[in-house]
Amino acid sequence: MDAETTDKRGTGAPVPLVILVTAADGGIRTHVTNLVRALDSEAFGPVWVVGPVGEDWEAELTLARPGLRLAGRAKPAWMRKLGVGWAAEWAAEVRDAAMAWDLAAKGGIIHAHGAKAAAAVALVLQPAVWAGSTTGNGNHPRRDGGDVGFVFTAHGFAAGRTGVFLHRLAALGRPRVVAVSRAVADELKRVAPRSGTPTVIMNGVDARLFSIPRTVARGVAEPLAASAGGSAGAPYRFGVACRLAREKGLDVLLEAAALLSPVGSAPAGGWEIHIAGEGPEGPALEQRARELALAGRVFFSGRVGDMPAFYGRLDALVLPSRREGLSMAVEEAMAAGLPVVASRVGGVPELVEEACCGVLTEPGSAQALAGAMDGLLSGKVDGRALGAAGQAFARENLSVERMARATEEVYRQALRSGQSQAELIRPDGVGV
Repeated sequence: MDAETTDKRGTGAPVPLVILVTAADGGIRTHVTNLVRALDSEAFGPVWVVGPVGEDWEAELTLARPGLRLAGRAKPAWMRKLGVGWAAEWAAEVRDAAMAWDLAAKGGIIHAHGAKAAAAVALVLQPAVWAGSTTGNGNHPRRDGGDVGFVFTAHGFAAGRTGVFLHRLAALGRPRVVAVSRAVADELKRVAPRSGTPTVIMNGVDARLFSIPRTVARGVAEPLAASAGGSAGAPYRFGVACRLAREKGLDVLLEAAALLSPVGSAPAGGWEIHIAGEGPEGPALEQRARELALAGRVFFSGRVGDMPAFYGRLDALVLPSRREGLSMAVEEAMAAGLPVVASRVGGVPELVEEACCGVLTEPGSAQALAGAMDGLLSGKVDGRALGAAGQAFARENLSVERMARATEEVYRQALRSGQSQAELIRPDGVGV
């Protein structure tokens, strides 16, 4: 146990940690699950997760960290009946933030994931901020003694006026800010300069979990095709796992698929695209696939529980996002040894270009996306070499343990008063 962590409280006991979330899906869910699994249990505990955690995520969290505690409140029924869903959501989020403040007690830490969660905490903290009783830099003395550290992890960009407003409101709580990519950090400094200089800590991924040989995942002992990396006699399988929302650009993927020949330069078995996930655009995307006559080529898998097995059945990841903070799907695909075709947006180039593990295309261009996919199908682009490079990078630089250790250091900084914001931390956890 880190002496500096416990001596700040003067009790010798682990520091209570309250993680606040406002959604139970997407990259935040994976990030939080990995984080609680790898946190030092002697230095931090008990650990609470507060927010709308459903039964399936509850099972994941309790398996990841035995003894983890859950809390959160549902939306008020009377608000749902009146049709003011946004007000009900905001009311529930502010109540959850107040609960997190109480649970953090004396000398604990509140770690808000996402701008909505951080903005809710900032509202709860406003009386202390305006009274001048906060030391800044994420440290908030309580009237009942002890300091409460406030940490905010920004997972994406400030989308529209609402996003900008939430990030600026979050900054009023004077948190220690973590960004999942350099691109997100730069955006935060632009739209909410009061946030200070964020610490960059990339998402962690368990490379061992995703290192399943494709022949094992497919359930057959078949050699890889010599050309493009697909199994002999089987289709070359592109795939993606994400929330089915407009920002993920899956409509562009369908248009690109329509530009590819059913066989063309693909291996003998042709090609397929497998889309895993749920979201508001799901029905429209399935309808568009039918309109483009992609039946038998494009498959919608819904929510997939066994992600290592899903990636293990693919030959390449394709993610044509319009906006992305730092994609967990790209990191997981890298860990699985898959080449990546993705849009040049947000923090994605920080992974793909540095690891030399894929091909980047301009967002929104179906033609460019189809060209990149065809390069893998034809073998003009060595998918296996790209996949191997990405896997080596993930194992060396994107471990869950490195993410957890860097996050723990931010927690310690949040409990110190009068400290300046941390400098940039690269994926390997080394300050530069």
